[in-house]
Amino acid sequence: MPDGASAWSLSGPFGGELWQCHGGRFTSVETAGDRIALPTDAVTSDRLRLRGSRCAHPGPFPLAFRFCPECGAALADPPPVPASASWSPPFGAADGLPEIREPRSPDPGSSEEVPLPDELSLALAVAGTPPMLLACDPGGGRIAAWSEAAASWTPRATVAPCLELPRRGWAASADADGLALPTDGGPVWIDLRRPRAAPVVIGERAIPLGGAAVLRGRTMMPVRGPDGMAMAVLDRAAGRWSAVPVPGSPPTRPCVFSAPVVAAGMAFWSGPDGLLTAWHGLDGLCIGWEPWANGVHPFIDTRPVLERTGQPHLLARLDARTLGFANLCVPPEPRPAAGYMLGSGRAVFREGVRMRLPWDDQGLADYPLPDDRFLLPLLGMGDGRYVLAVCGGRDRLGGFVGDPMADASGSEHLCTLVWSAGPRRLEPLGCVLRARTPSDLSMVIHDGWLYAYGALDHRCHRWRLLDA
Repeated sequence: MPDGASAWSLSGPFGGELWQCHGGRFTSVETAGDRIALPTDAVTSDRLRLRGSRCAHPGPFPLAFRFCPECGAALADPPPVPASASWSPPFGAADGLPEIREPRSPDPGSSEEVPLPDELSLALAVAGTPPMLLACDPGGGRIAAWSEAAASWTPRATVAPCLELPRRGWAASADADGLALPTDGGPVWIDLRRPRAAPVVIGERAIPLGGAAVLRGRTMMPVRGPDGMAMAVLDRAAGRWSAVPVPGSPPTRPCVFSAPVVAAGMAFWSGPDGLLTAWHGLDGLCIGWEPWANGVHPFIDTRPVLERTGQPHLLARLDARTLGFANLCVPPEPRPAAGYMLGSGRAVFREGVRMRLPWDDQGLADYPLPDDRFLLPLLGMGDGRYVLAVCGGRDRLGGFVGDPMADASGSEHLCTLVWSAGPRRLEPLGCVLRARTPSDLSMVIHDGWLYAYGALDHRCHRWRLLDA
């Protein structure tokens, strides 16, 4: 390494790199539009895959180097590239439903607790290229990324807080390009394709009514502007948001939706008064609003379940004695339901039994549970394999799922996480979390780990995924 100033042109993870050297060490690197002073934070080092030294000469060194240019000693191995296969609530491969084709299984013996940022009531997401595990703080607007090498979180972006939406309605749309999320200052898009910089695209100020969804590569989010309900739509290429009015929507009364679901080629936002739907027609994006049929009160605290055709159905109260399923794709008369059903996409559970169909009363598999417990499906991983929570307080299940006619709404349930590799098989994962509603518990898959986050306890556990 020269004692004076010099520049090195090299190749790196984000393309061409220009490294500046001064006084025998590298002081900065320019790549993908970012100029990064060295040394830098742990997350940026991971993304650039910088090498450390095994000798007395200080780093960091470029990924293209294999040996110390001063003494020839072998440099440390670079950080591995995170696996691109992941699952991010409430989207990822499951399109808003906790269901994914994942051949690996969690190893209960690898359980460990992950430290979290100080902010309470976080939401975890996986986004960017390479993918990053992100902790989003809706109340403070802070976004932090996890560094496996440093076992710590590093701030990546700050946006306006989101205090208008309850937790069940807040949802970030995460994919390989970045993160879209609702804020009280309007819809926000954070580009996460660069090594460090995270450009933010803010739409016009509008009250968020629900979380963001991606439908065929188009990001959208319901908002309420000065002229009523609208859908904010992101143009990633142009870097701007535009508002599309929602025809027939209620003009005055605000409505807060549950987290969106994408199924059967459509995106759905369920609210207490009606259903907001988006789809792609022959003339482009179409948006519709449909009030619920008379007497239908949907359980917007729960996720829809899928029929074998892929159509989503949402549990609802039809009258004081009758539960039913409302089809979100077409509005026929709701089908009666045999009880409180909780689903992970195509798998439907009633208390301790897995059902054949959402509206069927015939069980497919019975799981051994004490009388006061019920099963909450957290993530379906294919071939009858599930991450489940065995929750106490079956007598308060109605309040847990948001039944407007049930008592004990908002009471806490102790939930023991288990792994089920088949019927009647429940293997404890060594993690107990509290929940008032199903949205208090969420799962993430990132870089070979399965993560579970409990919002009430503000705790995160993870397990290594192993090949079957």
